[in-house]
Amino acid sequence: MSGGTQSEGSQPSAAPVKPASTSCRKKNSGSTSFVTELRDHFHEFVHASMDDHRTCLTNTVKKMFAMSKAVAERSNEAGAESVLSLQTEVSG
Repeated sequence: MSGGTQSEGSQPSAAPVKPASTSCRKKNSGSTSFVTELRDHFHEFVHASMDDHRTCLTNTVKKMFAMSKAVAERSNEAGAESVLSLQTEVSG
């Protein structure tokens, strides 16, 4: 019963599976033009696997939280405390 399914053990493509990249964007040399870099970046984005997109998004969110945590710690060390007092008034 092959009904359009692949045989066991065969892979859908002959291309080797590459590991998820550690960086979202490959670094280009400074000698390329803006349009060339834009085209290359778009090409990388379109042809990236879903795992690459997920890894990139996860890393970006982690970096954002790490940066905000570092800024908060630096602010606390400097003695700058940002506290907003909550004033509630009931009129009536």
